[in-house]
Amino acid sequence: MLRDHALGVGGLTHDLLVLGFHTRMHHEQRCEDCGIPVLEALSVDGTRLCSQCYELRYQELGGG
Repeated sequence: MLRDHALGVGGLTHDLLVLGFHTRMHHEQRCEDCGIPVLEALSVDGTRLCSQCYELRYQELGGG
C-alpha cells in the first residue's frame, strides 16, 4: 500500500495498492475451446473455459 501516492482530479491524493501474481507457482490453464491461457478457468459441463467462451456457452445453454 502506497499512501497518498496517486494524484486525482482536483488535486486529491489517493492510496495505491500494488498486487502481484507469481505465475510460476500456478499450473498453466488454457481454455478448452479457444486455447488461450487463463489465470482461472471457468467450468461449464466439465469443460474449462475462458470468460468469453464461458459467456457464449452460457447463452447457448439458454442462460441470461
